[in-house]
Amino acid sequence: MEEAFRTSEVVKEFRCRFEAELNTIYCRELTGVDLSTPEGIRQSMEANTAQKVCFPAVGLAYRLVVELLKENS
Repeated sequence: MEEAFRTSEVVKEFRCRFEAELNTIYCRELTGVDLSTPEGIRQSMEANTAQKVCFPAVGLAYRLVVELLKENS
């Protein structure tokens, strides 16, 4: 039970840090398009959203996870 609580706290901290840097955790808000529609996918591809938005967001997520693992080990 204690481990589940600790994990929950780390997840909350991850979300807080991610949102603090990018102002949201939602893909639609990050990219500015609805990737669940063909039009959104087209817009994303034309704007090179993966390179400009998604890859940096994944990099941030990776950095935050590494930081949190170091802090909580």
